[in-house]
Amino acid sequence: MVTKKRLSAKLSFKWFDCWVGWYFDKVARVLYVCLLPMLPIRFYIESIRICPECGHPMRKVAVMDEGWSLDYECPECGEIQDIDWPFGENLISSRQLEDAGFEIV
Repeated sequence: MVTKKRLSAKLSFKWFDCWVGWYFDKVARVLYVCLLPMLPIRFYIESIRICPECGHPMRKVAVMDEGWSLDYECPECGEIQDIDWPFGENLISSRQLEDAGFEIV
């Protein structure tokens, strides 16, 4: 398993976040910057898995069949690798999967 790390940023609208400034979450290692109220930007370091067949970055996908199936998928060559369910016994929604970085297909 080959991985690379990259800095990612995500802008979101949070109606309950009425603050301006920055906050560093030490546990999750995430920096939140809010220059305008209710529009925080989340900066975080993301691990990217590299395809062993072609060397391109793989994407995390969640497929709904008879329950959720989590996979790494290479968009270039079609290589698929299973991901063990990282949420324990919990059942989660598609929104929670998207927040965890999975693309719903």
